[in-house]
Amino acid sequence: MKKFAFWCSLFIVVYFIIEGIFLGALLVSRKLQILSYLPVRSKTITPKQTAKIQELLNGRERYLTYSAALGWTVKPNEVGTRYHSNAQGIRSNREYTFAPAPHMTRIVTFGDSFTHCDGVHNHDTWQEVLNRLDERLEVINFGVPAFGMDQAFLRFQHDGSIYQSHIVLIGFMTENIFRHVNRYRPFYSPKTGLPLSKPRFIIEHQALKLIDNPIATREGYRDLLTQPAKRLPQFGINDFFYQHKYHQGYFDFLPSIRYIKAASYQFLPQGGRSKILYKDTYREDSEAYNVTIRLFDAFIEKVKYRNMTPIIVIFPDKRDVVTYWHNRQKSYTSLFKHFNQKGYRYIDIMDAFELAAPAKRLKNLFKGGHYSPRGNQRVAQIMLEYLQAQQLIR
Repeated sequence: MKKFAFWCSLFIVVYFIIEGIFLGALLVSRKLQILSYLPVRSKTITPKQTAKIQELLNGRERYLTYSAALGWTVKPNEVGTRYHSNAQGIRSNREYTFAPAPHMTRIVTFGDSFTHCDGVHNHDTWQEVLNRLDERLEVINFGVPAFGMDQAFLRFQHDGSIYQSHIVLIGFMTENIFRHVNRYRPFYSPKTGLPLSKPRFIIEHQALKLIDNPIATREGYRDLLTQPAKRLPQFGINDFFYQHKYHQGYFDFLPSIRYIKAASYQFLPQGGRSKILYKDTYREDSEAYNVTIRLFDAFIEKVKYRNMTPIIVIFPDKRDVVTYWHNRQKSYTSLFKHFNQKGYRYIDIMDAFELAAPAKRLKNLFKGGHYSPRGNQRVAQIMLEYLQAQQLIR
């Protein structure tokens, strides 16, 4: 009996030591931004996200608002300490006519937060810098935070195409590839402050097919709050992260379970993330990649149909820039092969940061996770040089 008690006690001590090791590994990994435990919630919604949805239902949301067609969009006539939108729901301090002035070259820009220019005031966006660099330009900012290029494509069709323009800049931040296989943002980004659903495209018979926003009306979010265990699995249909990422479980209070789940998803060949990236480069056989290149094709075709000139703009994030400075590797190189085969015009913003010294200049180029005012100045300068070299300014 004493021997049994001894072995039981030893087992408990060893077990707690092991759990302590896993807890330490989790804390260190999160501190170093190597991995974090961020499970898919398939039955519940966090209190913070519930509060955000309540704000939406009560009409108290700020800057971003519900859109049946897009998932969300910029709210018209919003004036904040940093962001200002006009009556057309465009990030701008002024209104725009549908047709440009005869002497102006109008450029409309679509994309996510790197097109919207999160983190800086309106006058520090690269669009406004471009306007100041060349008085012949009228550059309009249709960017929306947290968008995928799928939503940007839809916004061009719903909102942007009515504006007669000469050039359309199609913004693509390198992480957008993940958003193109997501329908409910918290499945992909569990800590998001934007707990909304979105439309997405799938490939059917080698062509893109639109799957509409699963919440067709604003009131649909009330149903989500009252029946999350019923509604969330419905959102998970055709959502890559719901299907392939680890879900919250009963034993996830254990550090060992948390670490094993997070590490398996992040690093193992059969883990969900590895189905999109291989050694930090896009997997050309992945659904996400193939949806992405078809989105480029469809977007460019639609722009050309309206007699406008499309230009793709690739926005690297901070991790991309650091990786490139260290080993000269870009996760998105395979896109260039596709662009060159198709004859697409494109600008790689990495070129704007090429001459910046890593340790010395990185903090000057970025403000948080987005470009700083100085970073946006570099972006505007390389865009202007491209437009001038291609003789695209009237």
